[in-house]
Amino acid sequence: MLTPFDRWAVHFILDGSTFWLMVIAGVLGWLASRWCWHWIDCLTWDLPPWSVGVCAHCGAHSARFSWRDSFRAALGGPHCSVCGHHGSRRWLASVAVPLLFAVFVWAVAKGKCQSLTSGGSVDWIHWRILYHLILITLLIVATGIDFKAYLIPDSITFTGMILGVLGATWFGNLQLIPVWIDANQEVPKILGPYIPEWIKLHSHWHGLAWSLVGLVAGGALTWLVRAVSSAILGLEALGFGDVTLMAMIGSFVGWQAVLVIFALAPLCGMCLALIALLLTGKPYVPYGPYLSASTLVVLFTWQWLWTPLRFVFGHPPTIAALIGGSLVALAILLAAIRLFRAIPGKQR
Repeated sequence: MLTPFDRWAVHFILDGSTFWLMVIAGVLGWLASRWCWHWIDCLTWDLPPWSVGVCAHCGAHSARFSWRDSFRAALGGPHCSVCGHHGSRRWLASVAVPLLFAVFVWAVAKGKCQSLTSGGSVDWIHWRILYHLILITLLIVATGIDFKAYLIPDSITFTGMILGVLGATWFGNLQLIPVWIDANQEVPKILGPYIPEWIKLHSHWHGLAWSLVGLVAGGALTWLVRAVSSAILGLEALGFGDVTLMAMIGSFVGWQAVLVIFALAPLCGMCLALIALLLTGKPYVPYGPYLSASTLVVLFTWQWLWTPLRFVFGHPPTIAALIGGSLVALAILLAAIRLFRAIPGKQR
């Protein structure tokens, strides 16, 4: 049942001022950026979460992150009194998080990038936006740590899984698309897609089932790919942190979206690898950022992705065939890579 606050929030988001909506999103993004940087430093240097003033370069507690120090850092002055490292890049990068939050809120509320008649109720759009902003914040922390330390801490992913499942269960209407929907039974202008009756009658139980199925699907698929690649290449192509990261993402977006995310990750990986090579000179980028970038793409474009794919996700044999075919193609590709590495020749 909607409260007066829910009615006001929905009206403000859908019909209110776009400017103030984006201002609020920007403020939330700035607070999230401060929280993200703090946790990235603490988890990278294995420090307790109550540590204050942690230097990103040496882990010293004597670093200061006030507005005055940030301004001096932007001008090239020292940031850390121990190693002299300055945070100008970090200060500038912090602008990107509020901008991302503001653009995402606009895309969902005004751009209707997630608006589907068969998806979640528009009456819960304010909570769904907040729900996804929490996911984006967790992805930023996981990506930052993966870039710096080449690992994704369980404290981030398991916390995210708990938040994803609890949020979906408590509100019951945060799904991008129901846990089961068959668009193949749809008759245009006469009959909508088939959705089981229990989903309509028991929203909280559906939220729990939807989130848990997404969690299991994301984790199981990534673990399966990890096992296949390890068996063929003789080494781990994906870390266990990637498995828990995909499980966390699945708990927030459901099983249909998590399959699309995994499929788009290699394409996002090629783009990010090129950008990272140009900006940082690193020839290797961990897989976690690829999954995070693919998740953002799906959150921003879900309406347009679901429309052509909706018939596939209502037909289990087609889903099984696509997953099986993808695994076979992956196995052939990995076998070719291993064969290429075994060919004697000059050092590559």
